[in-house]
Amino acid sequence: MKVIGLTGTIGSGKSTVAKILKQHGFTIINADKIGHALLGRSRTIKQKVCKVFGTTRRSKLAKIVFNDRSMLLKLNKIMHPAMKKVIRAQLHILKRRHITGIVVEAAVFIEMKLSPLVDELWGIVSPANIAQKRLRHKYTVAEFRARQNNATPLKLIRKYSDQLILNKLKLRSFEEKIKKLLKV
Repeated sequence: MKVIGLTGTIGSGKSTVAKILKQHGFTIINADKIGHALLGRSRTIKQKVCKVFGTTRRSKLAKIVFNDRSMLLKLNKIMHPAMKKVIRAQLHILKRRHITGIVVEAAVFIEMKLSPLVDELWGIVSPANIAQKRLRHKYTVAEFRARQNNATPLKLIRKYSDQLILNKLKLRSFEEKIKKLLKV
């Protein structure tokens, strides 16, 4: 069984890599989806977040935390332990089922200290201008920059990744690059 951690810069193609790996039989654990589910369903998380931020609406939280690093750290302090607990539980279940390939996708993989849970970490990076172009329909330039400024620094992604994958290619070329890594 192989467990791959997947992280990277904003708009780098982490989800694209996860989709490619899923097509090759990997089961995906997505930290963002876990965080969203916890924020929507966990009474404890909702209460803690509401107490600190006055809201649990993701759009309002985003405006608060991506414009104030100290608030982002407060949110992470609430969310990350619960997210990590769910990720560990899902990994445990999948391993008991003898799933042969698992991906843990997390933009905040390094900050959550998830490395002990995986066999290797793939860091996906993309030039900022290309990433911004990819996300132009999702975020304004200001929103993109605010998220980029509060994301895992590139130097940490480089430091901790076993495989650093530059994505400035067309989709087909990028897919071939990922498939080659699977054969290594």
